[in-house]
Amino acid sequence: MEIDNEPNMLNLNDPVTIIGDIHGQFSDLLKILSHDNMIEIELNPSHKILFLGDYVDRGINSVEIVTLLICLKINYP
Repeated sequence: MEIDNEPNMLNLNDPVTIIGDIHGQFSDLLKILSHDNMIEIELNPSHKILFLGDYVDRGINSVEIVTLLICLKINYP
């Protein structure tokens, strides 16, 4: 999988979970990902997660955020 080949615009169908503006807050992202709706995502492979951006610019855990997002992309392309 090459990220460079991915489109800038996506057409996604329901169900979609949208997560935006994490700002390096790793513990907040873990809380979001641990909610019950994540169980639904595991059970329904057509369910998508869309991260909107602002991943690393304020919190102290920017490396952890990027690492987790890359791992999610690899495991759930």
